[in-house]
Amino acid sequence: METIKTIFFENPWPVYVFLGLVELVLFLLWRSRRTVKSAIRLLYPLAAAAVVFAVATLVVTVREELIWTLKDLEQHASALDIDAVAEYFDDDFRLSSRGRRVNRTMAVIACKQAIKRYRVSQVEFLDTQVETKGSAGTAEIITQIISNKNETVPPMKWTFHWRYGPDGWKVILVDQPELAIYISL
Repeated sequence: METIKTIFFENPWPVYVFLGLVELVLFLLWRSRRTVKSAIRLLYPLAAAAVVFAVATLVVTVREELIWTLKDLEQHASALDIDAVAEYFDDDFRLSSRGRRVNRTMAVIACKQAIKRYRVSQVEFLDTQVETKGSAGTAEIITQIISNKNETVPPMKWTFHWRYGPDGWKVILVDQPELAIYISL
């Protein structure tokens, strides 16, 4: 079911390719017969493609909403606006750090101190992988942190656990970050 939802609502290109092949077969049939009936059949794949396009454009899945939320989060993180980033944290937010659980307030203070101490000038999201299941979601984000001294920290992988509620997607838990091996192609 998840695959069908992804194909029709989020990434309809396989459907378009299939309909294009059907259109090609119908065109070849029309060319050999040149009847009005076969000419009308040429419109079916086009109409189906229009319906798929409308559905894919108009229907927003929870996964797409989470991806949009992550894009907003990325903009705030890139601007080093920790207070805006914290708006995406749930009231029950926890950050797992060295075996301890840090609450929302302490995580914000720690981030601000780290930015100041290490003179962070930029945070860049290199890669994001998103999975959703009902009202729960997980996002693995690989970040690159650059300081004012042009020092680059090795890429870090963060795992954000999300919950969907009346206020949209909120982060409930961030696992302790890990060093990431990231190869840009």
